[in-house]
Amino acid sequence: MSRSAFRRIVFVIGTYRKTTLEQIEFMRQQGFKVSRPRMKKPNEIDIFSFKLDKDKGYITAKFISSLKNYDALVISGGETSSYILKKARFSHIINWYCPQPLIGSGFISGGLLDGKFVILKGGLTGDRTIYMKFVNFLRSSSAELVRWRWSLELQGKLASRLREKPLSKN
Repeated sequence: MSRSAFRRIVFVIGTYRKTTLEQIEFMRQQGFKVSRPRMKKPNEIDIFSFKLDKDKGYITAKFISSLKNYDALVISGGETSSYILKKARFSHIINWYCPQPLIGSGFISGGLLDGKFVILKGGLTGDRTIYMKFVNFLRSSSAELVRWRWSLELQGKLASRLREKPLSKN
């Protein structure tokens, strides 16, 4: 693993479709613990799973804020993604890479998770190994992602300075 790899990855899974349950079970078989959403010290990989329609109470502002302690965030379930990002008060996502239909990634802009790298996956998308593929992707492609992220952050700082002190017209 490279020095700049996304070491701490968190999965937030709010769907219980058959496909997703198979994906969660595959991660369990790989030795990863799956638990309900909660604030905790980040491990290299944490997987939080819940039923969005019944367990929204787990997704508090404090829990969302604790996601900042991870290097990358994977949200599984379209409604789950929408719910979490709205609660985080995001503005938009700066798209980066779409590995296959219904899976996108980018950087969150605005709100509690500003600047966080995120992968969004629809609940019915991917084979049973898709979450492990995300882990491998985040760890193998990280040097380029990190360089791109820092480029965005520098652009954001420049834009912020320009809003504070616009360039003169002369």
